[in-house]
Amino acid sequence: CNSSTYGEDCNKSCSDHCAGDTNSCNHVNGTCDEGCDIGYLMPLCTEKCNSSTYSEDCNKSCSDHCAGDTNSCNHVNGTCDEGCDIGYLMPLCTEKCNTSTYGEDCNKSCSDHCAGDTNSCNHVNGTCDEGCDIGYLMPLCTEKCNTSTYGEDCNKSCSDHCAGDTNSCNNVNGTCDEGCDIGYLMPLCTEKCNTSTYGEDCNKSCSDHCAGDTNSCNHVNGTCDGGCDIGYLMPLCTE
Repeated sequence: CNSSTYGEDCNKSCSDHCAGDTNSCNHVNGTCDEGCDIGYLMPLCTEKCNSSTYSEDCNKSCSDHCAGDTNSCNHVNGTCDEGCDIGYLMPLCTEKCNTSTYGEDCNKSCSDHCAGDTNSCNHVNGTCDEGCDIGYLMPLCTEKCNTSTYGEDCNKSCSDHCAGDTNSCNNVNGTCDEGCDIGYLMPLCTEKCNTSTYGEDCNKSCSDHCAGDTNSCNHVNGTCDGGCDIGYLMPLCTE
């Protein structure tokens, strides 16, 4: 038989997928002389690799992270037929997303507020590997603490004495957004004015004529705690 035929009466053609320029095969049984093109099965090179293998002699397995029930891939180059499982990179789906990306086709970026130097996150769901920067909410660390909480894991509450209707504060350090209620000290507004001051920002001094050793007064309105020295008028004991 000539180099491209085989069998009884040379009536069969060597496979088009015999390797080499001539597609030559054994004149008796049709086995390709130079093996198969990549992606085809010996001996006759007429069949593609099965759905879970690829490459020369079908000696490589499709990735376990090819999407779909069968993990099938292209018989020649191993590209997954249905793309990758979430969190893996095309074309072979053997590599996870890099440390700063996640999701389908690795097309989402880890939050800039993931803690740590690399802002790394889980390659599948984006959960930050080292938790969130202070002031941001798990799991994705893309949202600030709500207006009434702050700190690591948003586990601290803004002071009830933050001024304004919402008692809102900075998501990182808890500083009250609108300052303190009268009689409380910045920045957290958790402490009353000391015993000798009162008013907004504790910027007023209790009267020197408040009775008692400490001249203490109410932290909000300045009324002397122990009344006035003799000869002075309540409530402030300044007159």
